Amino acid sequence: MTDIELRNENGKIVGYDSDGNKVPVSFEDGVFDSLSAERIYPNPAESSKHTSTERPQISSESHTFYVDPDSGSDSNPGTDTEPLQTIGEFLNRLPEFTYHQYKCLLKPGTYNEGGTIIGAPVNIIGSDPHNDSFVIKSTTGTPSDVVIENSLALGTITNEMDDAFISNITFADSFQLLSGNIKLGNVTFTGAENSLNGIAAPIHHTGSITFQDCNFQTGLTHAAQLRQGAQAYFSNCDGRVSGYVAVARHNGQVSEDSQNNVIGKIGFAYQGRGGRYINYDGEPYSRDARVYDDWGDGRLSNRLRPATAGYRPEWTNDHGSPTAREGGAVLPTGDSNYQSIISPYKKSKMTTGTWTVEFSCQSTPTAGELWLELIRQGNNNRYYVDFAGDGNLALAKVEGGVASAPITSSWTPDTATREVKFVRTQDVDGNGNTGLELIVDGNSQGTETETFLPDPNYIRLTNLLDAEVHIESVHERPEMGSQNLL
Repeated sequence: MTDIELRNENGKIVGYDSDGNKVPVSFEDGVFDSLSAERIYPNPAESSKHTSTERPQISSESHTFYVDPDSGSDSNPGTDTEPLQTIGEFLNRLPEFTYHQYKCLLKPGTYNEGGTIIGAPVNIIGSDPHNDSFVIKSTTGTPSDVVIENSLALGTITNEMDDAFISNITFADSFQLLSGNIKLGNVTFTGAENSLNGIAAPIHHTGSITFQDCNFQTGLTHAAQLRQGAQAYFSNCDGRVSGYVAVARHNGQVSEDSQNNVIGKIGFAYQGRGGRYINYDGEPYSRDARVYDDWGDGRLSNRLRPATAGYRPEWTNDHGSPTAREGGAVLPTGDSNYQSIISPYKKSKMTTGTWTVEFSCQSTPTAGELWLELIRQGNNNRYYVDFAGDGNLALAKVEGGVASAPITSSWTPDTATREVKFVRTQDVDGNGNTGLELIVDGNSQGTETETFLPDPNYIRLTNLLDAEVHIESVHERPEMGSQNLL
């Protein structure tokens, strides 16, 4: 006679042979795959406002659920050919304690399930395979294929940060972490349907989110809001928001790696009531050195970065009558009387990295020039980007009083907002040669090997165009591993 082990799995008796394989359970009245039995322990789901009483308590095996907002049904088993219709139904089928892998694969479409999608707390004890125990992702790997118009709120308690993982989707509203920790990878936040004051990801109650390769678009005010001990870590993210990237209060903590490039128009992090910002070298900034700066009004650029610790520069008028306006600077028409502002480096002397300037002309220029002097020792030694009213464009330098233009190109003088990136890197050609690159509106205008380096004293922005110029933002991003002159 073969020994059969009987196990109670979520209220059902299931038989296993000595090799651990499921076998039918034989009784006098017949052969059954399983036999229902009453629970002999309390069912917390009966009193849970988050989920139905059908939610299993403990996982018995790994599951993959498919969801299709157009052709699915929540009465389906959730297979590839018979998918669910809503993410909420997948969350209702999650066990309260998972020892196995649970995946939710979202088919292309727009998910609008009416109000906030609240998932019941998930306790992830471990899984086989161990990583990615709890996964929500698109089937295509392209974020724009899956758009969630609701706010999704989850609580996950896991052993490791990457046990819970959401990837390759777009949130038009927001993602809320109620507790626990989770990793978001290749996720786009548009803010198009945001219901939380423009916050992409509120994090509560000691929750922790790692943002990896995420994109934050201009419809947002903040990428994250942290409180009550919550944490956020940004790695290789991009995009820009209209306020701070992160707001940290009540012992919230925000940090980033050297490849992170998401930009807040006001600054990277606001620290209030015990909040902290820590750079990728592990250096914390106190509340007295908030990561915002410029002009004395706390706006325009975010130069308090790893290379500029403890430094809060102020933009000042160098010539003419520039003014501050809505987080930027107004440089009046400068063809007859040039208009310029400066920001001294003081402790900051970044020599390799990316300088980014956003500007717009308020009328179409036809004559004159706009100079963005981003590494300037003085008139005889400097690098600057030159936008000419006649359509010429150059990354120019003056070395020992001799002017030249390592990179030349053209632009269309108009009133559009322009994003200019001046890059000085230690490896411009893949062969370890120091050099320059000029990028305008995401398009490279050329590269050039170049070893000349002025001793940086200050940045100067000068308008000689026959049009008023608005400087929207100025940002610095040091190159990883670069040495800054002190």
